[in-house]
Amino acid sequence: MAYRSWLKDAKHVGDLGQQLVPLDWKKPDWEKRDEVQQAKWTALYKKPTPVSPEHSRYFGCGLHDSWVAGHERTGSEFVLKMDSDHAHEFMIHLGLYVDLDLPDFTFPVHLVCHDVAYVRWARTDPLGYLKHSRADLRTLGDDRRCSDQLIHDWFFEQDGRLQWVVHLHSWLDNPGLKDQHTMFLMVDCASVSAQDGCCDAIKSNYGTKSALLWKEFWAQTDFLFCDQPQLFALFESVSKREGWTKNELRQELLQVPGASILEAYRANVEAENLVK
Repeated sequence: MAYRSWLKDAKHVGDLGQQLVPLDWKKPDWEKRDEVQQAKWTALYKKPTPVSPEHSRYFGCGLHDSWVAGHERTGSEFVLKMDSDHAHEFMIHLGLYVDLDLPDFTFPVHLVCHDVAYVRWARTDPLGYLKHSRADLRTLGDDRRCSDQLIHDWFFEQDGRLQWVVHLHSWLDNPGLKDQHTMFLMVDCASVSAQDGCCDAIKSNYGTKSALLWKEFWAQTDFLFCDQPQLFALFESVSKREGWTKNELRQELLQVPGASILEAYRANVEAENLVK
């Protein structure tokens, strides 16, 4: 008998995980719905992903808020192409560390599904029922705020295979749908992996020093990329070890077309020169 993915029979968002089902307002604990749903989300996030260690950090919401750069199905593989929000935030903080406004580039990460049996895109109607949809995503443009983003992703395991569900914030304007900003991607596959091009993109666009700093940062698995003091301490530690000065790092980054000195830094330098 030919294999049939249960994703084909998913009819409601509730079929994709109980954490997506709002409590009925008629139930006594309706007022606790947000608390209950948050607890279910937390339990979902703590669940280990069935992904090999070298790729696991890219799944299970590891690319939360990253932008969709495209998708492709070739043969038995499906690829969701992403632009890493982590790398963007990292470069913003690196710019602040050296008092520079840096141009923005794309930092590619490809999420690859292998031996794919089924791929489905869906949106929801007012009652939460899944409606087949085209993959009409807004991919990267000049304004990333209008590009679709990955919000959450999680896995099921059945029949020796993986069922990967991705919740995307999508900008399709359709008043006939329950949530015009929500789209679901469902993939039934044998395994998943990630192809990370962030380091190469940073090296080619910003230079070898920035690429090494990113590499050091990304090796810190428990590192918070939004923790500026922690990041600045890392930048200083690596620079000291490598024998760079902050000014040498700044000079390398100033060679990037479009880079400019922050006005606050320029004012401080001018004030110091006046004092001297």
